[in-house]
Amino acid sequence: MPDRGPNTHSIPTAFNPGARSLLQLVLHAAHVQPSMETTRELVDARLLKAPGGYILPIANYQNKIGQRVTLRIRLEEKIAKVTSAYHGELPVKEEKGRIVLTIPTL
Repeated sequence: MPDRGPNTHSIPTAFNPGARSLLQLVLHAAHVQPSMETTRELVDARLLKAPGGYILPIANYQNKIGQRVTLRIRLEEKIAKVTSAYHGELPVKEEKGRIVLTIPTL
């Protein structure tokens, strides 16, 4: 028996640019800043607080893989280092109250 239909587990990637612009306009007018920004669209990243640090699972829903992605993350606490499961330790810098890190290929 199918689980609620053939498109239930598909990944939505064709977002309406007009709807996106409207949402961004409203959020900007309300002075809402995202806690995380990425240089590529269709990258899902969730910052999870863990004992002794943070975990940042990242999913790439782009058609093209293996591209460089930079993340800008607003954190309340200082961090000592960033380590990728695939790339090892990554350089990190602080810019305008955010940590900035680049993943060489995603």
